[in-house]
Amino acid sequence: MINNSFPKIIFEVANVHGGNFLHFKKIIKFYNSIKYPNLLKNIKFQVLKADDISTPEYHWHKAYKKIYFSPEQWKVLIRKSKINTKIWLDLFDSYSVEILKQNLKFIHGVKLQSSILYNQNLFNSLKSLNLRKKILMINVSGILLKDIQKILEKFDELKSKKIVIQYGFQSYPTKISDTNLNKLHILKKYFPKYDICMADHVDAKHPFSLSVPIYSNLIGANYLEKHFCLKRKSSPFDRFSSLEPEEVKKFIKMIKDLNSAQGKNFINKQEKVYLQKSIQIPVSCKNLRKNTIVSDSDLNFKRTEQKGLDLNQIKNLREKYYVLAQEKKINKTFKKKDFKKSRVGILVTGRMKSSRLPQKALKKIDKFYSLELCLLNCKKVKNINKVILATSYLNEDRILVKKFKKRFTVFSGHPEDVIKRFLGAAKKFNLDIIIRVTGDCPFVSPEIINYLIDNHFKSGADYTSAKKISVGTSGEVYNVDALKKVLKKLKTALHSEYMPWYFLNNSKHFKINKIDLPKNLIRSHRLTLDYEEDLKMFNKLVNKSKKLASRLSTHEIFTILDKNPSISKINAKFKLIYLNKNFQKNLKRATLF
Repeated sequence: MINNSFPKIIFEVANVHGGNFLHFKKIIKFYNSIKYPNLLKNIKFQVLKADDISTPEYHWHKAYKKIYFSPEQWKVLIRKSKINTKIWLDLFDSYSVEILKQNLKFIHGVKLQSSILYNQNLFNSLKSLNLRKKILMINVSGILLKDIQKILEKFDELKSKKIVIQYGFQSYPTKISDTNLNKLHILKKYFPKYDICMADHVDAKHPFSLSVPIYSNLIGANYLEKHFCLKRKSSPFDRFSSLEPEEVKKFIKMIKDLNSAQGKNFINKQEKVYLQKSIQIPVSCKNLRKNTIVSDSDLNFKRTEQKGLDLNQIKNLREKYYVLAQEKKINKTFKKKDFKKSRVGILVTGRMKSSRLPQKALKKIDKFYSLELCLLNCKKVKNINKVILATSYLNEDRILVKKFKKRFTVFSGHPEDVIKRFLGAAKKFNLDIIIRVTGDCPFVSPEIINYLIDNHFKSGADYTSAKKISVGTSGEVYNVDALKKVLKKLKTALHSEYMPWYFLNNSKHFKINKIDLPKNLIRSHRLTLDYEEDLKMFNKLVNKSKKLASRLSTHEIFTILDKNPSISKINAKFKLIYLNKNFQKNLKRATLF
């Protein structure tokens, strides 16, 4: 994971002062002049005493003598750092602990190199100090992974404010290949609750010296330690990895730029502006008529100066049953005001004309007329503006108007051209979408009709029906505008008792949506009324249920028939007329544009 927090930078003086007290003060003066990006500064001093840190024969013993400063000098140096600076001490021996003790209230953090982590005397001395407000940085370079946890547990006894794990070592200078940035990943993995500090010691003359802290921060280092000096040539010790003033300024700028580049938000203001100016948004791919359900196939995506809705917004309107409130020209965007909530109506076709079962619309199932049951089930469909009995204006059908007009909305229209009848009802009741249900389906399923309507709008279709159904449980969904198109092409639709054929037989002209119903809504039972056996089956079904016929759900009907196949067999032998091949051939010829 990439780290996006601003790193805490600790500038390490180390021993570049060469033991020269005045030069050390100049170093601090330069440090105080650094313009740091809106954060407190961190500076670190190495405190040691030759006879405490090593024995006389050690090869660095003489150098340690040269870089020694007295307690009084340390007091001046520590206090010379500005008040907005956080001071760290690098401890090595009992003398450095004593300097820490004398200046404890001015010290922000303490660093312990890996070479002194097993110094029990130093540990005991630290244990006697109050470090609750101090940060403890422990360098683990050279220490096995399995031992790091033990060390952390040991130094946790000091009860410091927090412990920071540091890695990185000095080899005058450290080779790039020895930087081992991968170790950072490992430390973050095994010690996720700890902050990590990278102390790099790459040759300051190499460009990588400025880059490696940036890389370290990006892959997880919360702290960065960097050596600096006034001039490498005049620094007798620790000069190899120390940055000079101009390099320090460049380094600060790089860190500042990194912080700026990290950003504060996932999407920034200019990024948002860029996308808004260049994003391709939906425009109409053709001239669209009023009352159209805007489907995906009606859209192109282009860059434009016009304001408009995005695809999800259009889909959301579509799924809420919205249609175009006005015509839309090609290459125009869509706005909320371009849409209106559609008016949806269920039109139940019902007539007294029936040769196989005369006057079947008024046959009784339980206490209800079969046509009445169909209308009652249609009223259970959600989000419907009107349920209309669409009968003819012939004298023979006036009995239906008389019987049902008090409880249901009735419309009388063309006796043979059902599309004309539907368009007349649509005009009178201001409908945009029509669901066709035939009156010989007393147990039409509200669940199936709901499912069809939702899918019709989601797809933006002209015509929607189910691929597989239990005959008598379903209907079809039509756009009124699509029905108008049929009459415009053919003038009359005298075979529109079989209305789906006008659409399925002319699929190039319409957006056809044939859908799969959920499995729980599909059976093979015959639930339409066309023969005496159908009527017998329905009454047996209702008697078995011990419920009023008007209260039976699709699930309950299927459950009864599934468990009682003898009832379902009563009318199973009858097939739909339009499945006859010769009939289909003639119907196809009559309905083709």
